[in-house]
Amino acid sequence: MTIATKVNPSRRTMLKAGAGGLAMPFLGNRAFGQKVTQVLVTLPDASIEKLVLTRVAPILRDRFKVELKTQQSSSSQVLSTMRVQRSRPTILAATLDLSFAIQALEEGLAEPATVANIPNLADVIPKAFAANGNIVSFILSADTLTYNTALWPKAPQSYADIFDPAKVRTTAVPAAGSNIGLEFLAAASAASSGKSITEAMNDLEAGVRYLGRFRDQIKMIYTRSQEVMPLLANGDVGVCFNKTRFMTDWIFRGAPLDCIVPTQGAFYSLNCLVPVKGSPVPEIANAYIDIMLSPEIQSLWASEIGSAPVNRRAVIDIPEAMKRIVPKPEQIEKLALLPELPQKQIAELTKLFNSEVAR
Repeated sequence: MTIATKVNPSRRTMLKAGAGGLAMPFLGNRAFGQKVTQVLVTLPDASIEKLVLTRVAPILRDRFKVELKTQQSSSSQVLSTMRVQRSRPTILAATLDLSFAIQALEEGLAEPATVANIPNLADVIPKAFAANGNIVSFILSADTLTYNTALWPKAPQSYADIFDPAKVRTTAVPAAGSNIGLEFLAAASAASSGKSITEAMNDLEAGVRYLGRFRDQIKMIYTRSQEVMPLLANGDVGVCFNKTRFMTDWIFRGAPLDCIVPTQGAFYSLNCLVPVKGSPVPEIANAYIDIMLSPEIQSLWASEIGSAPVNRRAVIDIPEAMKRIVPKPEQIEKLALLPELPQKQIAELTKLFNSEVAR
């Protein structure tokens, strides 16, 4: 992953996320006198789901004689389902963006992570914890500009570069409701003001107003990062703000992709794992999280999905083609973490974005 050195100064398409709640498979519940045969966890995307099903599920099957079922869902969908199922949850453990994980903890929908229940927490690096150590992330991702090198032979050095009149019509931007979208509002605020990311993230509304100036010129608005990657790989989109790990499959396919941290900075993000309060088998929920944090599984995250592991005992072997994607510890130290945002503020920013940019 390149970090830029600071120097002196078709129409938009809305991709809509799938609506509706989570589809729940059968889950036997010991509390109702049944034997547990299947357990459900939520995951954010297909690449993580594939690794969990092929590497984590067999371990749970051998140890607990249960079948692990997975559901890809956004943080907002998962939190909504947790609220509806408060009295009788069917989810064992959930993966949530940081703001949503904190909200779940505050609402009593999630249990805090403790070393007593999850022993591998003892080897997790400090940057992977949040909420006074009660929430843990199983990976660290770098969130920054990713671009097609055929359309950008010279990497963009600033967030303002991607809104240049000659480039803006191939620029894709994320919708505001997701963590990646909120981070990009900080990037847009930085482009507008010339401030660093750490300063600009305190005025996200300025980012919305800046993007509104280009609403009839930007190529597209996307709601899920995975939706834009095929278009970036084939050159329909020239640049977007994304998790660098989503480049992994396309890099192995030979797509002309690269990433850069602009002069104003970029973010690292957390994929938080929370045990659902009142889950049918809390001991298996904790065991699942413990396995996800184990050196054995942690050693796979960098090479297979392009994210940095959080267990300091993980042995990392990164393929050469992946070394520009996986953030190094010294690079993560230079990245910012988006502060916790109240759900009310997220809703207000989303409404403003839909009015000023997406309409």
